[in-house]
Amino acid sequence: MRFIFTLVLLAASGLANSAVKTYDISWSGARGFSLEGQFSYDAATAGDTVTFDDLLSLSLEGFRWGVSIGSSSGAAFAPNDGVGQFNFSTATESFLLGGVECCGENPVSLPSQKWFIDSNANGIGFSSGTAYQGLYQYGGGYSGLNGYIDDSLTITGNSTLTATLAAVPIPAAVWLFGSALAGLGWVRRKPTV
Repeated sequence: MRFIFTLVLLAASGLANSAVKTYDISWSGARGFSLEGQFSYDAATAGDTVTFDDLLSLSLEGFRWGVSIGSSSGAAFAPNDGVGQFNFSTATESFLLGGVECCGENPVSLPSQKWFIDSNANGIGFSSGTAYQGLYQYGGGYSGLNGYIDDSLTITGNSTLTATLAAVPIPAAVWLFGSALAGLGWVRRKPTV
């Protein structure tokens, strides 16, 4: 009976974490600029589109010719400047690209990406609009300036922004538990004399 109870507990703990999805981010732009990162969200509550409110974590690192130029990370991010957007389709497993429909009193936000673009977010940010994609920074770092890293700006059609579902490693406890079960099975089948 204890054996069955243990199996149920292990299965329940595995299912509790199975709704969390983690994706690796990759972007390559012009003049040797690139971006790598990762985000995670709870698939049980996110719906068809993942926004900043749905994120459990987001981390980014910017590169030029393979050399790190800065990073940013944090939990769900609500920028003071009102420019944070995260739009990821759970159906197609792809980012929704776009920008802000200008101008007037109430500009309409179209699906786009604006990550860590805030005067309070030191480090690397990223923006993808209908025309351009590029890296952003506050706090000096790469160029010593705050704002877009102009050299990184790339025509959206000439760059790639992808998300790949991260492989989930099997915890060591599962391997130990499996070997223990095999051992118990072997002991039970050993003939007695």
